[in-house]
Amino acid sequence: MEQERLLRDLDIERRRIPIKNENIKAGGKKWLVIILAAVAALLAVSVVVSGILAAASGCIFPRVTACGVEVGGMTEEEALEKLSSSDFNGYGGKAVTIFFADQGELTVRADEIGLACDAQQAAPAAYNYGRNGNFLTNAFAYLRCLIAGKEVIAEYAGRMDEDALREVVSRAAEEVNSELSQSLYEIDEEYVVVVKGVNEVQIDESEVFSLIKDAFEKKNFEDILYTPEIVAPEQIQFDRIQKAVYTEPKDAYLEGLEVVPHVVGVDLDVEKAKSIFEAAEDGDTVRIPLVITEPEMTSEKLASMLFRDQLASYTSSLTSNEDRSTNIELSANACNDTVLLPGEQFSFNDVVGERTREKGYKAATAYAGGEIVQEVGGGICQTSSSIYMCCLLADLEIVYRTEHMYASSYVPLGMDATVSWGGPEFIFANNTEYPIKIKAWRHDGYLTVEIYGTKTDDSYVEMDYEVLEVLNYDVIYKEDSRVPAGEQWVDEGGITGYRVQTYKYRYDGDGNLIECVAEAYSEYDKCDEIILVPVGTLTLSPSPSPSEDPVVLPSAGLPETSEGEQSPELPGSDENTIDVLR
Repeated sequence: MEQERLLRDLDIERRRIPIKNENIKAGGKKWLVIILAAVAALLAVSVVVSGILAAASGCIFPRVTACGVEVGGMTEEEALEKLSSSDFNGYGGKAVTIFFADQGELTVRADEIGLACDAQQAAPAAYNYGRNGNFLTNAFAYLRCLIAGKEVIAEYAGRMDEDALREVVSRAAEEVNSELSQSLYEIDEEYVVVVKGVNEVQIDESEVFSLIKDAFEKKNFEDILYTPEIVAPEQIQFDRIQKAVYTEPKDAYLEGLEVVPHVVGVDLDVEKAKSIFEAAEDGDTVRIPLVITEPEMTSEKLASMLFRDQLASYTSSLTSNEDRSTNIELSANACNDTVLLPGEQFSFNDVVGERTREKGYKAATAYAGGEIVQEVGGGICQTSSSIYMCCLLADLEIVYRTEHMYASSYVPLGMDATVSWGGPEFIFANNTEYPIKIKAWRHDGYLTVEIYGTKTDDSYVEMDYEVLEVLNYDVIYKEDSRVPAGEQWVDEGGITGYRVQTYKYRYDGDGNLIECVAEAYSEYDKCDEIILVPVGTLTLSPSPSPSEDPVVLPSAGLPETSEGEQSPELPGSDENTIDVLR
């Protein structure tokens, strides 16, 4: 009995042990799940944190490629540099060359037909991947890059532009076919000479296109030799010959003052050529007339037209003051032979420059600030006014012009142009279709200015003016102790003032008035005459009578304006001559 009890107790204990192991196993599974969950959470947090840190790092995510180039971990600038020098997908800097037997070759670059990576777009696209979403999507993008990598911008690697390839092939085929065709004929000045019965050789555009396309797709960049197609003589393509010989007529034209030669037009009447060719026998040399078209403007004609016509001329008298005449001569020499292309402007001060003693300019009488002064360069307004006068007659565009303070004697009223260094300026523009040239020189006590160019019609211009108002000067007497009794001295001569409107009259070649336009309005001040009388004269007689022959003081005379422009007693002196060419 005792033995049975012991065996029974032993069996109970044996059965308790498996139960205890099962509890231990169940508890272990729970802990394993907890541990794995914790690890997963840590990994997720780590990935999120890593993604956030990577997005803020200024570097492209790891294992990112652009156009097949590894750029992961680089800054955008580093990626741009690498992409700019990389061989994208095997196309960077690559080309396919096809040889047309002995008739030249055609090289097509990958970038010509779209097979190239745009590094300027690729680098920022790679950098921005994983940075445009929220922190979770950016983190998952980062995890994807870590695990599998990412080609983010394969589209920038480029796809073949078949239309571009066809255009390149078409241009090459037309050129080569022309060269091949030319071996079948000769061209002299008037004829295409063709030998009937000779095979024609031509390249097939579609075949060449397929060969080049296939080479790029297979990345086979070895040279290709293409044998052109031989066309039977009865299939000769006169339209191709016409394309080969056709030359559009082109007029000669100017580049600056250089004449770009004209081009004679050449064409072929295809239908007439076929008719002549079909009427010939095999082996015959067939002469087919070319259609020759001379351009309207030949090189010789254009060259002969340059400065062909005198557009205007004006001559005025110089004074006896040699210093003033020297100034006029120097300024005229500076303007002489000045050429203006169509649309260019002439600035008197720019062309003549500052008037200095170092350049030879003299001090001459001028009128400044209402007083008579001696100014270096005095008198040169006679040059500017003469040029202005010619511009009016030549119907050139006046850009800027100012009249003098007082009317000038060497040009009609309203047709003067004052200039001063740092002050008034005279500017005109060449508004004609051809270059113009200024000629200006001093001779025999005169100044002559001429403008040459090219007239395109027979119209001409005449100038006239209307005095709107006359401002008479007053005579002012002043006592002066230097004047002897019974005499009078003229200290300053009087100048009459004017308000003037000038008009430009345009006529056709038959003398019919085309139009009259108001050209310019000018205002000239008056200058009172000052007469010196003996002391006491004004006290005795408030209005003394002028002596018959008043003495003129050495400093007296007609005042000058701006840089020495002498004012007149009578405007529009007969000493001035106007040459209007019709």
